[in-house]
Amino acid sequence: IPQQINDYMFDRSIFASYERPHTLPPGNTWPPRDVYNLLRAVGSEGGDCIGDTCYTDTICRNHRCKHTFEQLKASTHNWQEHFWLYKTADRGIGVRTKRAWKKGDVLGWYAGEVIADTGKDCTGDYYMEMSVGVPSRLPSLYEYESDSEYEPDDTPPSNPTQYAQREATVLIDASRKGNWIRFINHSCDAYTDFCIRRVGPLRIMIIEASKDIPAAVELSVNYGDEYYGKDTARMCYCGTKKCVSRFREDWEREMGSKEKDRKVKTKSCSGRKKGRKPKI
Repeated sequence: IPQQINDYMFDRSIFASYERPHTLPPGNTWPPRDVYNLLRAVGSEGGDCIGDTCYTDTICRNHRCKHTFEQLKASTHNWQEHFWLYKTADRGIGVRTKRAWKKGDVLGWYAGEVIADTGKDCTGDYYMEMSVGVPSRLPSLYEYESDSEYEPDDTPPSNPTQYAQREATVLIDASRKGNWIRFINHSCDAYTDFCIRRVGPLRIMIIEASKDIPAAVELSVNYGDEYYGKDTARMCYCGTKKCVSRFREDWEREMGSKEKDRKVKTKSCSGRKKGRKPKI
């Protein structure tokens, strides 16, 4: 069982041997002094503050608000009044609701150790990827019109190929230290989504209700195609009609049928070297 924490655990020395991320705003120091320096909300995230309390659907529209991460953490210490952990029949520890929730409610945030994303062996079950600085997949952020202090404070980079580089990210590792969110099991027809939001100037990963949620049900979230998908070796056992494993089985059957047809065509073709397959 991991150590239960309600914080970002940050060690500056971890990042000392890594190059400065190309998406980090020029005003931010490297290595980062603290988690605020590393996960500073920028660009369009200026309009997505969840405020200083959890368990509501409130969004703060003040780009210069004074909400703090400390206030949010304090408001989530009572999570056991809203959820409880239990042993499932076949999927380890799960989370059940003690009360009903409505679509859009923020149920909590993902805590853990902030570590470097080396791109190697970073496929653990409890890793959450977070963008650093201005996400390179959103080059238009530099053109985002806002008076937000969380907006990038410099001109666009002179080298446009910068955006083609690998996405600059860090990982929130909840394998050894984390909060109750790490125990939410996957479903292909989930009750919640992981969403990037901010609290004050800090970027965080929250869990948000994607539909109305009854009381006394198992809470679920979709882990995404990179975790359960036709290109992964993992099998999903959520059993819903939308289960990706069902679609994978259909896809594999379809591919098997195409392969059978392909072999038949190969046998009927002439003038090809052994092993070369005809174009279909």
